[in-house]
Amino acid sequence: KPIKPEKISIDNKIEVSSDKTIKKSANIFTKKFQIKHLRTFGTSGSLHGQFSSPRNLFFSNDRLLFISDTKNKRVQILDEFGTFISKIEFKSMLSPCCTLKDSDNTIFILDSEDCKIRAFDNDYNCLFEFGGKGNSNYNLKSASSMTISENNIIYVSDYESKIIKVFTNRGIFLKNIGREGEYKSPFSLSYINHRLFVLDNSIPKVQVNSKEGRALFSFGKRGANEGFFSVPRSISLDIFENIYITDKLTHRIEIFDNNGNFIYQFGSKGIENGKFNEPESISISDNLEIFVLDRMNSRVQVFKVE
Repeated sequence: KPIKPEKISIDNKIEVSSDKTIKKSANIFTKKFQIKHLRTFGTSGSLHGQFSSPRNLFFSNDRLLFISDTKNKRVQILDEFGTFISKIEFKSMLSPCCTLKDSDNTIFILDSEDCKIRAFDNDYNCLFEFGGKGNSNYNLKSASSMTISENNIIYVSDYESKIIKVFTNRGIFLKNIGREGEYKSPFSLSYINHRLFVLDNSIPKVQVNSKEGRALFSFGKRGANEGFFSVPRSISLDIFENIYITDKLTHRIEIFDNNGNFIYQFGSKGIENGKFNEPESISISDNLEIFVLDRMNSRVQVFKVE
């Protein structure tokens, strides 16, 4: 059932602080549009295509869905329609929480239990691992999210240390991002066009950085009104650099333009199509299909911007 179309004005700004303005691109949301529900798949369980407390959804360039099926201790690979293809399991992988691919199609899986990042080939053989719990620059105290740049630099959120770790795709530590007091809990990361987007779910705010980690601007304020965050969990971007946030407590998806101006929201608590129970993760395809991991309903919902 389509969500009611709505004409959107992007003139209303919210809590944006910056000394630099990000150039706007052409944007589908500058004219009349609708967000249409396409399909739903997944149930609770341990069989193929079933999930137990899933944490992350990643839609790859080759149109595959990688679901971090956390309590089942695996990553499931599905096609975009929800058909099971394969799974990645590894003896010491206990709590997969995030997946991504580099330009060489190496698959990286982040484990929130031991804070290790494991690299797998296309036959799902483990190639190497790096990170792990500890106090050195190479290690992490906690792990929840990661993202990758166009030149295969991997950014990993260490929310307990209030910093972001930066590695090469061969596991070589490069640096930490985050000055004292800059973040309270950098929980989710996304990257596009030389900019690193950090969702801090404790302040809460979205901070937009250069790829080196220098703050460009930030926006966000706690609350349940339009453009505010209650308990935000995940951030993702589309090809127009619009910003999508899943908000766990208000069971909704919020959309902002690339300057942090509120555009639209959809969703409420429920089990019907178009409703959520603690939406956890989100990924947007190049043709503007929105994949939402509806965690407590143990399913994926797919929407289309038209």
